[in-house]
Amino acid sequence: MAAPELNKCSVAFLRPSTVDCLAIQLNPTKHLHTRANRPGEKRRLRDWRGVYEETCLTSNMLAWEKIKQSSDHFKQFLEQWKHHEEATVAKLFEILETLDRYDVIDDNKQRILEDIKTAENLLKVKGLSLGEVENRIAGSEQVLTYDDIAMLKKSLGVAKYDVLILHADEDVQFAQRMVQVLEQQNIKVCLKDRDLLVGTLELDAVTSLISERCNKVAVLLTPQFFSSSCNKFYSVLAQCRAITENKRSFLPIVHNNQTNLPTNIGMLTKLSTSNPYFWSKLCMNINENFRESPDNPLPKNIADTSKNTNTPYSLPQLSQPNIINANPPISMKKSSSFQITSPLQDSPPQPQLSAQKEAGSSIKKLFKSFSTDMRNKFTKKGKNGHQLFTNEPEFTGIEELSSSEQIRLMNNAPTPPSQEPSSSGYSSSRKQPDNNAKTKRKGGKEYEVFAN
Repeated sequence: MAAPELNKCSVAFLRPSTVDCLAIQLNPTKHLHTRANRPGEKRRLRDWRGVYEETCLTSNMLAWEKIKQSSDHFKQFLEQWKHHEEATVAKLFEILETLDRYDVIDDNKQRILEDIKTAENLLKVKGLSLGEVENRIAGSEQVLTYDDIAMLKKSLGVAKYDVLILHADEDVQFAQRMVQVLEQQNIKVCLKDRDLLVGTLELDAVTSLISERCNKVAVLLTPQFFSSSCNKFYSVLAQCRAITENKRSFLPIVHNNQTNLPTNIGMLTKLSTSNPYFWSKLCMNINENFRESPDNPLPKNIADTSKNTNTPYSLPQLSQPNIINANPPISMKKSSSFQITSPLQDSPPQPQLSAQKEAGSSIKKLFKSFSTDMRNKFTKKGKNGHQLFTNEPEFTGIEELSSSEQIRLMNNAPTPPSQEPSSSGYSSSRKQPDNNAKTKRKGGKEYEVFAN
């Protein structure tokens, strides 16, 4: 029954799914014992207790207490037994035959052979074989990946990784493509489906890898990724580690733009696989000092090559405005030497511009002097509080205007106040003396009093 490969393979290489199948059949209590084929032969229990009694653990009471108190007796039994040299698949099959549990052998033999083949292939990549791996190393609690076995064989400690890639089962092809590209750039990658030791518990192993073994954790975000409760837990654990250590160790990668991201990931900076510079950005996020390998250049995205054309990009030519007949604004200063000319000929002379400027300047001076004189004339008030003119308004600065402009300005001058006497008997302005009026002097000033 025991093939040569079974004698070399430790029970530590059994996958967790295979161990679960064995535990389902061996954990239930069997009340019927095995038959005694010979006189004086001991009758054995046909469940996990019978398997335990056929191993060297019977002398270890501490191991017995751990197994008995565990909720999964057979799984805990393998955890305690796999450290010993006798813990091989061949020895397990021999014990099951002794217990008359051929049903367990028949149901799980094919699955166990597949586990052995997988372990042999993975060890071959590391330059090892099943026969070279001792049970003390394969069953060590430090061993999580096949790289750990190779490192411990050389007494170099456990393996460290640059990045751990987490993905859904449906995205395994793209994940393998990522591993291939990154490892060509001398980046050490851990892929749990490839590197995780067959016999380790996935939840405990991945938790340890995220917390202690990997510098970065890259998460391939797709709708299928969030359908797994384990993947949700791993992503949250990686974020917690990044926050605790204050490092950018969590790398979310959006592989499907239609993915509905949770709030704790949606607010983070993400890298999209549709980015034309995805590979270079991924490598630089993993290793800040990344330099592209000259022997293995990064793959080029299709979007990059489609933009390469023989015609260089040039700015669009804008039409020049027609400025030959453009008139400059009137508010342009005299002192400005700027002239708008055509590229071929000078602009035509504009004699009216200087005349308009001179007229505008003279009018400003005129109104400024007129307003000053008017403020000086309103100096006295009558008894009733009304303002009085002491003199007639005078126009200064009018000599600077031409005769036609002086006449136009005088025609538009405001009408002086009426010269008729007010009802109070006092005149509001000076006028020619009247024969019937009497003059009185008061306070050094003369006043005309009209007789009734």
